[in-house]
Amino acid sequence: MPPRIRVSSVHPATPCTTPQARPPFQHRPSPSARPFSQTSCQSTRLRKDLHEWLNGPGAAFRDPLPGSTNYLGAYGKDGRLLRAKAPNKKPKESSDPEASDGLENAEEKGEAELAPPSLEDLSPFPLNRQFRSQSVLSEALREEIWRQVVHEGKSIRAVSSKMGVTLERVGAVVRLKTIEKQWAESYSKAVLAMLPQTPLKLQDQPLHESINDLPVHPATRKQLFYPTSESRRFTREDAGRAFDPDLLPADDLIPHPEMIQNVKERNLPKEQQIALKKMRAEAEIRAKEDKEAQRGKWEKENVKVVQVEGAKADFRFTAIKVEDAGKNGRDAKGTGWRYGVPFDDRKRGQLKVPNGGTAQESGQHARMPVQYGIRMGQSSHWNALEGVTAASSGARASA
Repeated sequence: MPPRIRVSSVHPATPCTTPQARPPFQHRPSPSARPFSQTSCQSTRLRKDLHEWLNGPGAAFRDPLPGSTNYLGAYGKDGRLLRAKAPNKKPKESSDPEASDGLENAEEKGEAELAPPSLEDLSPFPLNRQFRSQSVLSEALREEIWRQVVHEGKSIRAVSSKMGVTLERVGAVVRLKTIEKQWAESYSKAVLAMLPQTPLKLQDQPLHESINDLPVHPATRKQLFYPTSESRRFTREDAGRAFDPDLLPADDLIPHPEMIQNVKERNLPKEQQIALKKMRAEAEIRAKEDKEAQRGKWEKENVKVVQVEGAKADFRFTAIKVEDAGKNGRDAKGTGWRYGVPFDDRKRGQLKVPNGGTAQESGQHARMPVQYGIRMGQSSHWNALEGVTAASSGARASA
């Protein structure tokens, strides 16, 4: 705010003029009582204390430690890291150069070996010690999750169980990592340097968060008294039905129910564990053989097809055999058996009783079950019909 200007009570001498000689409401600038100051602004005490802190204890925050947070709660008032060991007294200087090199290496090793950050070190606000920074996924861990899902083709559930990350977070990592490949990583590195991270360890991956939390169903929020007898076996499935008829048990509601089975198998005797592993290996081999057989069958069928590209449509030609139609030309494997080949059900002089085999193999009665046709053929009605058919056939032959 500029200094106030005091108006002088005595105006300078002016020549005497009549009121008509000068217009009314005209003000002349009055000289100030003192001139403006031309000296530089003096720093206040608070500004001086700020610069002293930045050059003193605050200098530790200019270059943070690698792999550590940069919060005020982790440092003391003198700018020293609280979890760092107290500096030992330096030994006497030795004239031996090899001994001095060993001492320098020992000091560097001691500085590198810092204790892991505690809960007090993860408090970014000194006046709110209850707030703790939660760990975030490191760049290497996010890259590994994205690589296993996108390149290796693993399922999100398998990657979530292996890495210890929830299904929702795995899906978000895959989506965001795809976009992040187009961006620069400098901003990401700067943000991750200020937050605690969960590192990537291929051998023993640490748990980032709880991945098997039971979701709270709206039907279970009410208090329920369900009477039952003591002799009855009341399981988790019964408890779910007590709240809602469609409510699944807790073992099926969790995101990873296979982890419960793994823990149960881990507590089994060794012989049973070996038997389970052997059974699973055999099941995998059978599934692989079935898959290979289906693939071979599909390839065998598609190799016979010759595709010719046309101007407006593509033509597919398949090699056929006459023997595929069977003796009577009505076999289901024959080409064209579905198009324009009528049944003999309504023709005169045809035997309508199946002569054996399955209903599909019988061309005359493909839509009649074999058991039904045989049972009806044993009745007197069908025997008489068969005799009439034979007589008519003989009469036609004699004619």
